[in-house]
Parts: sequence; C-alpha cells; structure tokens
Amino acid sequence: MWNEVMPKSYKAISGSWVFQFRDEFRSTRTITYGKIPRKIAESHDIWINRLIVAKISGTAIDTQTAAWIASLSDVMREKLSRVGLTTSINRDSMSGFLDDFIKRRKPEMADNTIRNYRQTKAKMESYFGEDRDLRNVSAGDAENYRFWLLHDCNLSEATVAREIKRARQIFKQAMKHKIVAENPFLDVKSGSQVNEERTVYIYPEDVEKCIQAAPCADWRLIIALGRYAGLRLPSEVIGSLRWDDILWDQNKMIIYSRKQKKHLDRKKRIIPIFPEVREHLENLFHHPAKGAESEFIITRYTNPKQNLGTTFEKIVLRAGVHPWPRLLHNLRASCVTDAMDVLSG
Repeated sequence: MWNEVMPKSYKAISGSWVFQFRDEFRSTRTITYGKIPRKIAESHDIWINRLIVAKISGTAIDTQTAAWIASLSDVMREKLSRVGLTTSINRDSMSGFLDDFIKRRKPEMADNTIRNYRQTKAKMESYFGEDRDLRNVSAGDAENYRFWLLHDCNLSEATVAREIKRARQIFKQAMKHKIVAENPFLDVKSGSQVNEERTVYIYPEDVEKCIQAAPCADWRLIIALGRYAGLRLPSEVIGSLRWDDILWDQNKMIIYSRKQKKHLDRKKRIIPIFPEVREHLENLFHHPAKGAESEFIITRYTNPKQNLGTTFEKIVLRAGVHPWPRLLHNLRASCVTDAMDVLSG
C-alpha cells in the first residue's frame, strides 16, 4: 500500500488547502486546492482517496467518482493529471470531447439537463475509458455499451433508451466537428424511454384526498397543477409561474418550459384554467398573506430545483393513500392519459 492511513488535506499559512500523498514510488505528491471552504476540501479528500485506491488496486474508477471528475474545472483536472491520478485532457478523447460538449451547451440548457449529460459522461468514461479516441469507437462497441448498461449496470429499458439517445446526440456533434466520420450509435436500438412498471394512473379521488391533506394553499395548488393541468413539478411551477401569466378574462394561463434557458418566448404554451385548478388559484390569489402582491404564484418555495418529493410523500401518507412510484411525475402522466382519452373519443 502507498499509504497506511488515508491522507487528508490541511490548511496552509497562505489560506489554501493542500493535499499530499505518496505515490507508488514513495514520492510525495502535492495537490493545491486553493482557498476553498473546509467542507469542499474534505469532500475533495474523499474522492481523491478513491482515485488513489483505484490506482493502487489497478481497478477502474466507479461511476460516482467519474461523475465527480467530470464536474471539476479543467484546472483541477490538470492538477490531478500532474500527480498521475487522472489523464491529461485531450479534446479528441472521450473525456475531452464530452467536457467540451457539456460546456458549449451549458448556457442554453437547464441545470437538470446538464446534470443528466454529466451522468451520461460518467457512464461513457467508465465503459470506454477517459482516453478512448472517439474515432476508435465502432458500431459494435456502441452495441456492447448498450448491453453493459442493461445487464452489467442493471438499468431499466427506459433509462438505457435515454442513455443511448444522449450518446447518439454526442457523436452527432462529433461528426459536425469532423472528429469522427460516422455515428456508431446511429443504428443502436434505443427503445422506449417510458418505464411501464413505474407508470401508475392516479385517480382523481385519491388526488382530492391529497389536496385535502395538504398543509397550505400553496401545496393544494401545486398538486392541482400537476394532476389537472399537467404541469411539470417543480420546474414549471416553482420560481416560474407568475400572476402575470394568468389570463383571468380568457380563462387561460401561460406556461414557460425550463427545458432550455434561452428563447423562453419560443418555449411556452397556453392552456385552459381547468375548474379543478381555478378554485385553488383563486383561493391563493385572494389569500391575505399571499395573493397578487407577490410576483410568483407559489411563494412557499423559490428554488426550481427544490425537492418536493419528500414533503409530497408525507401529504400522500397523511391522506391515507398508498404512495405510488414517481410521485410527482405520475401526476402529470395521469393528466396526459386523461387528455388522450378525451381526444380519442
């Protein structure tokens, strides 16, 4: 073993956090984190020790560690590279191109989309290797990658479908940049992105029980918007839906998608204010402590990344309803099912 005790960083006189360890040749290697909070330094320690263990044992790094590396800046990546814990950045390599792909799209993609692509990056690096030349990925490799996701990673068909579609998009961009001549993922079966086992129809009577058990007017409206208006929760409601978006005289509301950061005027839809929603919307509008005095309709939460699932599960249990899979997603999915039934006649 290189180190009998896992090394930890320390704060230098300059105020920068410094991490030192001995490599396989018993030489002391140093990584300077810079002037960062203690908690971040301690987090770096954990991940870097994982890299050390992987190098000692000669094993590949796990998906979570690869995802952490992918989230780092180029400067930090180079620091790890100089001490032999990662490879240097090569723009034609799997890791280098994926870094560029994500950075180019970061200004126009929503945070959740960026996070999803970083997870895809971690999976592709784990399977193909960070240094893999994109030009050396064949159609057979792409098929084997799908098999690995499905059987070795035990991902669902729906998750694998999403991963293959993202990989296909990534190599499409590599073709545009003339890094590869063809897309190895072009003919790889992606399949449906819907996991039928986790798709559950939520009946209105159960929804009404949940609304009655909700702790406040904000939550009653959130549930109604998800189930009866089909809004995405939380992204299309929290920090997005404003009173100015409510067209009372037309009985309509404007919904802006947060799928992309740019061109919001092109990513909007106008939907009716359904009776099941209007009741709770009006109650909130006339609420003495809330109402039209605020810009946003929902004021209990302000962060669109807010995790509503934990609180909603408590509401569902309080209502005496058995929690269903994908609590928030299936509210919207059930609304879509109702709409399709109406359209089909």
